[in-house]
Amino acid sequence: PSLAPGARSRPPAHGGSCSPPSARRSLAARTCTGGGGGGRGGGAPPVPLMRVLALFREVQLFSEWYPHCVESATLAAPAQCERLFRMVMSVRVPLFGTVQYDLIPHAYGVDALQDHGCFVVCGRSATQLEWLRVAFPRPPEGGARQQLAALRLVITPLPGGRTHASVATAVDLSKTPAAALLPQWTIDWLISHIIG
Repeated sequence: PSLAPGARSRPPAHGGSCSPPSARRSLAARTCTGGGGGGRGGGAPPVPLMRVLALFREVQLFSEWYPHCVESATLAAPAQCERLFRMVMSVRVPLFGTVQYDLIPHAYGVDALQDHGCFVVCGRSATQLEWLRVAFPRPPEGGARQQLAALRLVITPLPGGRTHASVATAVDLSKTPAAALLPQWTIDWLISHIIG
């Protein structure tokens, strides 16, 4: 399924692209090779696939390496490759200062190594009504909750012990009331910086 119908895409190396303002839906993408995480340490040495998978599975450590993440926690783990988790993001926006928000995605992994040579993680934002037995934390004080219409992470092993990872997110701004208060350029900048 398409992550963002009507969205114009640019090469991921440019940080992503956004759909027309009228659609109020934006797409951001990130791709990297080596460590696969695009973390804070810059260029990473070759890292085997299983170590990259372990990195993404350890949600509580996201704040140590994921750009702009200041807090993270697993809220539920229904299966070995399925997680409901929360991330709190803090991003400094030009002219606006620091913006803090959170997101609560539900994601699951699919082992497609034998058929397609990659491991895929799919997901989207969860709602409290879908998880009645899990207490959702409130959004950060003065912040909002971002709604991910879709999340996709593709992790592919490469020769020489390297691993390639690409992340794409579709953000439905119509479900984020705070977005109506911000100019489109600010929203575009925020979306392109969600994934570092």
